Amino acid sequence: FQIGTGTVTNGTFASIDWSSANNYIKVEVDPAGGGNFEVLSTTQLVSVPYAMHAETVTNKNDADADSTNEIQVLSISNDTIYLTNGGMAVLPAVAVNNDNDSTNEIQVLSISNDTVMLTNGGMAILPAVAANNDNDSTNEIQVLSSSNDTLYLNNGGGFVTFTNLITWQKNGADLYFNTGKVGIGTDSPTMPLQIFDSIVHSSSSTYANGFLLNSKVTNSTNANYAGIYSNVKGTGAYNTGVDGTSEGTSTGTNYGLGGYADNAATNVGVEAFAYGTNQKNYGLDGFAWNGSENYGVKGFVKSSTNEADKHVGVLASVEAKNGLGTALWAKSTGTRMGNAIYAESNNDSSNTGIISYARSSSTNNQDQYGIQGHAIGNGTAGTGIHRGVYGIAIGSGTLSRGIEGRASSTASQYNQGLFGFANGAGTNSNGYNAGVLGEAANHTILNYGVLSLNGGTGNNNYGGADFVYGSVTGSKKNIGSYGYAWGADTNIAVRAYAKDDVGSVNYGFYSEVDNGSSSLAGRFLGGVRVEGNLVVTGSISKGSGTFKIDHPLDPENKFLVHSFVESPDMMNVYNGNVTTDANGFATVTLADYVEGSNKDFRYQLTTIGQFAQCIVKEEINGNQFIIQTDKPNVKVSWQVTGIRNDPYANSNRIEAEVDKDDNEKGKYLHPKAYGKDDSYNMYQPLDLGNAKEELEMLKKSSEAGKKSDSSSNKGSEENNEEESEEVETHRKER
Repeated sequence: FQIGTGTVTNGTFASIDWSSANNYIKVEVDPAGGGNFEVLSTTQLVSVPYAMHAETVTNKNDADADSTNEIQVLSISNDTIYLTNGGMAVLPAVAVNNDNDSTNEIQVLSISNDTVMLTNGGMAILPAVAANNDNDSTNEIQVLSSSNDTLYLNNGGGFVTFTNLITWQKNGADLYFNTGKVGIGTDSPTMPLQIFDSIVHSSSSTYANGFLLNSKVTNSTNANYAGIYSNVKGTGAYNTGVDGTSEGTSTGTNYGLGGYADNAATNVGVEAFAYGTNQKNYGLDGFAWNGSENYGVKGFVKSSTNEADKHVGVLASVEAKNGLGTALWAKSTGTRMGNAIYAESNNDSSNTGIISYARSSSTNNQDQYGIQGHAIGNGTAGTGIHRGVYGIAIGSGTLSRGIEGRASSTASQYNQGLFGFANGAGTNSNGYNAGVLGEAANHTILNYGVLSLNGGTGNNNYGGADFVYGSVTGSKKNIGSYGYAWGADTNIAVRAYAKDDVGSVNYGFYSEVDNGSSSLAGRFLGGVRVEGNLVVTGSISKGSGTFKIDHPLDPENKFLVHSFVESPDMMNVYNGNVTTDANGFATVTLADYVEGSNKDFRYQLTTIGQFAQCIVKEEINGNQFIIQTDKPNVKVSWQVTGIRNDPYANSNRIEAEVDKDDNEKGKYLHPKAYGKDDSYNMYQPLDLGNAKEELEMLKKSSEAGKKSDSSSNKGSEENNEEESEEVETHRKER
């Protein structure tokens, strides 16, 4: 135990004066664990506890001048130990091995033939091995040999003859037999070689194989080898080179046929060829049923490099001649939702469900399709949807894309990442053709029906480009872009924003139209607000014009509105105040551009503060004119107007009265002001259809798709109560 630790029951340990007297420690104990303590020992505290008194020692820093109690250094030389301040001790001499007794020395043991020897003398001879001299031939080692159905021993003693043997024939290094059947795991084989695995494998087994063939052949140059080779020539309806059936009803996975290939430049797990001229040929026909997961054909690839085009789970190729060829043909039939091709990719990096390439030869410039989808519905009832290509992307990562198309050819004249074409000859007023339909919903921040991004660096780069070029006449119209917004507190049909800190000019909206009196770059039905500067390089034609500002005297509750000053002339107005001098003269200096950009000047003078006569003494010359009053020091308010004389004004003079053309006669700009209805409006509203009704129609088509998906998914989740007729037929054939 440690003195000074534990729980104090009486007194204070820190208050003990270690320097005043001797101290003892008494130990009492009750072996029964109670409170009747007996004295075990009483011991005087000698040194260690007194070390706690070191902090209060009176003789600090060794100031007692006593050399006998100093800390000294111990050293040794030969057989003597010394202290630095004096004192030494001679060590006793070490005993020398001088007993001259060789029997107690350390020696080395060695062996030679049958004798064991010590280096300083002494040896032992091992006993000899007994010789085979019993003259008994029955316990000798003999050689076993065979001849036909008999085994012999070479010393002429004993042989065994076997019966009911299958006779195998030897042909050089080959072994074969021509009659009978071989069974493994069964005593009544029905095939030339039948393997039956009757062992119940434990769940801990990674793979339980009824038959495992591990074929390791060394392939020489330009040679072909097969781990399993089957050649079936029959005249029946079905002939199968290799037929694999797996009928387990567990919750695991059943594989009718599994193949594994490794270590070659090109590895093919299962490769099948079919050739025939009379009936259907299937290179590989896979069929699976009854399991929780069924795969007719399943391919698995575990790659060790990052070259995606060299790791293929299932590879299908076709060489078509004089017609069409399909590398992979998938068909889904039944009464519920089926997937002819289902692709799933689950990796830690990028995943692609289906990746498709269409590559032509150097001389073939015909159409190439990476993926071509056809959806053809022949029914006359139902509300199903037909999708040529349908993509769904669901993920928790940064980006999900249902369908992505890319075109990056450097040799093509046109590159199109995604192309949509709708050409249905429908006449239903509630239907439509849409080359591309984009729909977005349920995001709490941003939803884009169609989102277009362009990071190109060409002469002209379009985020989105709409071209309508149908040749129509009469009431039919072509609309390049159509935007409709409805249902929110704030609805914006078209939002345009342009920003580039580097560019010199940005246009949020740019519209251009061919010249013509009836052509308009823009037409707005309703009020238009410009929050910023409005620049018009041409003329403005309006019914009226005002400025409208917050009322300076009551800006929170009122507006202040003034009308523009109208004139049939293209007039500029300049004004100001000036005071004549002691002689009654004042010179007014105008801006240096006034005289050069105006003509036909007109003057207005008004005296302020007193009656006086006032005249224009000299008209504008050198951008100055002189005022004279009949009295000195008269304040004069002046106004000068001029008719614009710049090149644009001279070539675009306003005509105060203009005759209406034939299309405008009988129509009004403001028919209601003259008591006329909207049929007299010169600019009739265009019949663009009812946007709200169109939206509802589009929403219904979208909802129909959702309902179709919902019912299809529901059907796919239901359990099949019975197998289809095709499954049963295929099972019987197996």
